[in-house]
Amino acid sequence: MASYVRRMAQTASELEQAYHQIPSELRQRWRANYDRYMAEQPQPQPKQEQSRSWLAILGEA
Repeated sequence: MASYVRRMAQTASELEQAYHQIPSELRQRWRANYDRYMAEQPQPQPKQEQSRSWLAILGEA
């Protein structure tokens, strides 16, 4: 288990180093595209309580 965690930490470090080698202008453009995409996605509707039958209500009593 410890070797797995160590490999995951090493991989995360390598990914971070690779990410920072990408020009900041490109990273900013990627982030702007992502933000625009997320803004266009439909927002989840608040949950509404489902109506229950009178049998279910009587069964709770």
